[in-house]
Amino acid sequence: MSGRGRRAVLPPPGFQATQRIAADGLQVTVVNKEGYERVFDFAELSIPQSMRGSLARAFAAQSMGWNSHSSGES
Repeated sequence: MSGRGRRAVLPPPGFQATQRIAADGLQVTVVNKEGYERVFDFAELSIPQSMRGSLARAFAAQSMGWNSHSSGES
């Protein structure tokens, strides 16, 4: 339910949410409230591979509620 007990609007049939983490696990795509996408790449960080993947997953989880790309730069 959305505010005041009204049913939330369902997405159209066939809707697919944007894949947030690339297959390599090192690129995170963030889509802002206006539908613009920005890719944050963790592949070039000079830290161990496992740590890069962990940071990318944490970043993806944290970015779920962002409304703008500037949220990721602070």
